[in-house]
Amino acid sequence: MPVRFSAPKTAGLDPQQPLHDANARRWVWCVGLAALCFFTANAGKLTLLALDDCFYARKGVEMARHGLGLIPAWDQTPSLQNPPLPFWMLAAANHLVGEGNLAARIPSALMACGIFCMTFRIGKRLLDRDTAVVGSALLLVTPLFFQNARRCMLEIPNAFWVTLFILLYVESRQRPRWALALGLPLAGTLLTKSVLGLLPVLVVGVHHAVLQRGKRPAARYALLGTAAGLVLGAIWPWALFRFDGLNGLRAHYGGEVATRSTQAWSLAGLLFDYPRILLVEFEPVVLPGLIGAGLALRRWRARRPCEDLLLAVWVLVSVVCCSVSSARSARYIFPILAPLSLLAARVLLGVHRRGMLWFARWVVPAACVAGAAIYWIRPALMTRNENAVFVSAAAEVQSLVPEGRRIPILGAGSWRLYNPLLFYAERAALPNDSLPVVLRQAREFPRPVFLVERTRLDDLRNAKIAYQPHLKLGDWTLVEVPRGAR
Repeated sequence: MPVRFSAPKTAGLDPQQPLHDANARRWVWCVGLAALCFFTANAGKLTLLALDDCFYARKGVEMARHGLGLIPAWDQTPSLQNPPLPFWMLAAANHLVGEGNLAARIPSALMACGIFCMTFRIGKRLLDRDTAVVGSALLLVTPLFFQNARRCMLEIPNAFWVTLFILLYVESRQRPRWALALGLPLAGTLLTKSVLGLLPVLVVGVHHAVLQRGKRPAARYALLGTAAGLVLGAIWPWALFRFDGLNGLRAHYGGEVATRSTQAWSLAGLLFDYPRILLVEFEPVVLPGLIGAGLALRRWRARRPCEDLLLAVWVLVSVVCCSVSSARSARYIFPILAPLSLLAARVLLGVHRRGMLWFARWVVPAACVAGAAIYWIRPALMTRNENAVFVSAAAEVQSLVPEGRRIPILGAGSWRLYNPLLFYAERAALPNDSLPVVLRQAREFPRPVFLVERTRLDDLRNAKIAYQPHLKLGDWTLVEVPRGAR
């Protein structure tokens, strides 16, 4: 049976019960509230992931303690890896609710709800109300989306600014002066993801200048808005130059951007990495979404009306541009979840309209409420509280290691130790591969303690050093040795 994309005969979620604009907006608010409950359920008690949530959360804590500077810091050391905007938001959350897991998750949870609402608005503007409802519902039940909505990463903030940029572009087709506001989300994404923040400009540029055959927004307003965003986004390179001159610019754009983008480039990776990532990470919207993108391009080539062409361009331009870099990850193309969900909704509505509308109206809100309940009652069914040991051990670690001192580590250690140790126990690590050096460093404490990798405990036994284990922190053990041990 062929898939038809005719306009819906009614405007409602149920063909027998039309849903007017006011009721559709009420659905968005109700489901958005349920989603917010889902994203924040038990968020204060469940610990963050060591990679890289604790890393970013710690930067937010230090930004809150030392003021809203332009250069983020980790362990009181300037970090040129990321622009400052996400850490300004984390600092604000820390001031509002206090330092901890909840503050680290609040920005992502709120911005994820914003993405949900903007996805509905884009779908309603470009397509129709039913597609907007089903598309935004599909976004909420995509694991990659709701998992990141409960994390402290940069994917949700970046997707928020990109989606807002596209929404303003869509709105400017009927209200050209809205294009002047494009500078705000453009600056937001540049101050969140640096060079990657230019992607929405490329998407809109391709759609506006090459592919769009319908009504275009006033180019003058769009150019002015984009220019304003570039000027505001230039705060980051200006801050790098002010901090360390050309060396600061090289450290970020050379070390963080260029080196990562070119260190392992291959033709096989260019052709197959993102197709594999899409199929693995972007379920369940990727297959119907890509079919929808293909159908949109086919209608465009046939010179038929094609309002969802912008969604297809958003997906394809993002994937193609990110494929040029050798650093390929779902996090770099995360913002395409919104257009994929809307394209998938259009395809699935053509296959079974009544079933998809019932799914959006009843199943998705119920799933959000049930998910929130599970996080409160039995969170182990949904997530691993893997860093709870650092929370329970924080007081003892602080009592054994003086404030401002680093804990010696026998072994290489890893970020799975460094990040939660600093975030939860307020102590940094000092790794070393030499047992005598570690013992000398430990004797500088009131009680000689240090961390040992589990695989290195035999070094203490072979050296005939008696030790007393205090804590087990994942693959590491905090031990105390006699002061005279050599």
